[in-house]
Amino acid sequence: MTSLHRRVESATETGCLSYATARVCYGGLRAVLMQCIPTGQLRMDCFPRRPFPDVARTSKPYRPYTKEEMQTLMTALAKDLRAIRSGTFSGGNSDRLFIYFLLIAARTGRNPTSLYEMERHALQPHPLKPDTHSLLTTYKRRGNTLAVQSVRKSNLVEQINILPADVSSLIQEVLQLTDGLIAEAPASIKDRLWLYRRRGYGEDRSGVGVLSKRVFNEASNRFLTRHQLRVNTRSAPNAPTSISVMRLRKTFALRMWELTGGDVVMTAHLLGNQPKVTDTHYLGVTPAMLRNHHFLGKCLEVELRGTSTDAATLTLLAKDMHISVDEVRVILSGDNNTGVGRCSSPGVAPVIPDTASH
Repeated sequence: MTSLHRRVESATETGCLSYATARVCYGGLRAVLMQCIPTGQLRMDCFPRRPFPDVARTSKPYRPYTKEEMQTLMTALAKDLRAIRSGTFSGGNSDRLFIYFLLIAARTGRNPTSLYEMERHALQPHPLKPDTHSLLTTYKRRGNTLAVQSVRKSNLVEQINILPADVSSLIQEVLQLTDGLIAEAPASIKDRLWLYRRRGYGEDRSGVGVLSKRVFNEASNRFLTRHQLRVNTRSAPNAPTSISVMRLRKTFALRMWELTGGDVVMTAHLLGNQPKVTDTHYLGVTPAMLRNHHFLGKCLEVELRGTSTDAATLTLLAKDMHISVDEVRVILSGDNNTGVGRCSSPGVAPVIPDTASH
C-alpha cells in the first residue's frame, strides 16, 4: 500500500495527474482493497490516515458568470434556438440537445448529473395550475453503496421545482426531437431524455446514445467556435468563454439570493440542498458586498475622526462611493439603522444589581 501511494504521488509530481485526481484514484483503489481486511489479507493500519492533506485547497471553485457573460451566452443560445425551431440549424443532433440542455440548466439551476440522467417522465402537470405550470422531478445520487441508495424515496428526490411554461416547452420540444429514437435505443437508456443519433450511423443502423459529459464538451467547443464567444481577463485576454453547468448553477444561486433579499433558506430550497451547503459552496463574496464593506469602513473612519459634518469630507466620500452627498448624510445620520443599531442612551451605563449579598 505504501508503494501504491508513492506511485500516485510520483504521477502527481510528474504532471500526469493533478493532486485532486490522484486522490480520487487512490480513494477508488482503497475502496477495493478494503474488502481484503475482513479476510485477513490486509490490515487496517496499512492505509495512511491522511495521504492527501489539504486537497480541497488545490482546486479552484467555480465562479458564477457575470451579467455581461450571462447576457452574451444567453444571446447565442437564443440565436441557435430560433434556428432549430425554424429548421435552419446546421449542427448535429448532439448540438441541438446541447442548446436545450444549457437553457434548461440556466433556468432551473440543477446539478449536471441530475440533468444528464433526467428521464422522459420527469415533467408532469402541476396539480393546481396544469395550464400554466409543470413539475420537474430530478434525481440525485446519494452515494455508491446500496445503503445510501436504499433510503426513503423522498430522500432520493433532489428537488421538485415549479417551472414556468417556457422551460416546460423546452422539455416538450426535446421529447419530440428524441421520440423517434426510443425504439432503437438500448434498454438501459430507453427512459432517458437526452437521446441522440451518433455521427457516422445511418438510419438503418443502431447508433443511439445519450448525452454525456464527453459529448457535452465536444458540442461546447463547436458552440464556442460557431459564435466566437470570448472573454477578456488579466491573465488571458481574448480567451474563449468556458461553458460549465456548475457555473450556471452558481449563477442561478446568486440570482435567487438577490431576488429573495439575501434569504439563504429560500435559496437553498430552490437549489435543493441545505442552507449550510448553499452558504459555503454557492454564495461567494460579490462585488456589491465588497463595495458595501469598503463603504462601511469609510463611514467608520469619518465617525471616529469626527468629520461627519465636514463638507469636503462628505464630498470626497460621495465621489468615492459614486452616490450623492445627501445620501451620505442620510447614512451617517443613522436613518438607515435598524432598531438595535444604536443605543438609546449611549452615555449611561446599565445598572447591574448586586446579587452576591443575597
